[in-house]
Amino acid sequence: LQSISFGMIVLFLSYVTAILVPFVRRTPDQRGDPDRFDWHFFIPCRDEAAVIGATLARCRSDFPHANVWVVDDDSEDDTAAIVLAAAAEDPHVHLVQRRLPDARTGKGDALNAAYRSLNGFLPGGVDRSSVVINVVDADGEMDPGCLEYMAADTVFGDPAVGAAQASVTMKNRDDPDPRPGEAAYLGLLARWMIRMQDLEFRTTIAAMQALRSRTHSVGLGGNGQFTRLSVLDEIAEQFDAPWHGALLEDYELGVHVLLAGYANRYVHDTFVAQEALPYVKRFVTQRTRWAQGNIQCVRYLPELFRSPHLTNAAMLESSYYLVLPYAQLVGPLIWPIITAALIMHANESGTN
Repeated sequence: LQSISFGMIVLFLSYVTAILVPFVRRTPDQRGDPDRFDWHFFIPCRDEAAVIGATLARCRSDFPHANVWVVDDDSEDDTAAIVLAAAAEDPHVHLVQRRLPDARTGKGDALNAAYRSLNGFLPGGVDRSSVVINVVDADGEMDPGCLEYMAADTVFGDPAVGAAQASVTMKNRDDPDPRPGEAAYLGLLARWMIRMQDLEFRTTIAAMQALRSRTHSVGLGGNGQFTRLSVLDEIAEQFDAPWHGALLEDYELGVHVLLAGYANRYVHDTFVAQEALPYVKRFVTQRTRWAQGNIQCVRYLPELFRSPHLTNAAMLESSYYLVLPYAQLVGPLIWPIITAALIMHANESGTN
């Protein structure tokens, strides 16, 4: 047990060093001309009437040439009505309506519905390699300059690039009262949780992506994810749909992009801002879902090992990330046993 524990500690410290060095030494990202591409935003929604109107207005103001596809996943509130009202006045806004029993079957299915609607919308003969899809949350706020970064010669200006991920920040990190009307200590806890999530995405996760940029194994996230339509077509041709059933459908898509022989890029200097979770229960639910999604994606390890498109470094990084939930389960079991054994040994030594 001590050997296993020591090995896990060494592995963890090695990984921390590996992500820190490229993060500190990274260079500024380039910009390009977004007019070279046709941009489409996919926004999956369920009961998002409180935010979808503002999100649509912001998208149309900041990205006037982009089309926005809102997928209403059988909402019980006025989400669909708000989108329909916007679509009546703006031909760049589109509603994709899903109804039970075919709705509420996962984010991947919602995105696949938008993909099919886009296929029916695009004219024949269009260059699908110049069409780029951006997946953004209903309350997400994209950096107004993000398309310039995504159009750079190092990102979608490179035909070898199939997908890209923007950095993520928490837009409510400066909210003075994240839990109004509740006890003061809950407000302090909420502010601390929000700050920690912001630091996590701006440092730890950004550093992980900096390492993946070196190992050519960049992962995609569920917010601020960009993918070339022609690459989605290749994945759909092989698997019937671009997005699949894993709880981490975003990371799963990134794996399929790599297996198809394309590169993923991480663009640190642009961002998508999202809401951090101020509630412990919802936070635990979110992280449990992420861990379960990782475990579901472990099944791709044999394909990753066999793929001629991944480097050895990419294979090592991807393997470490995918098996991390198992290590997190083993650690809490091993370390209390070792601690108890050390205490017992110290007591026996003191008695002798």
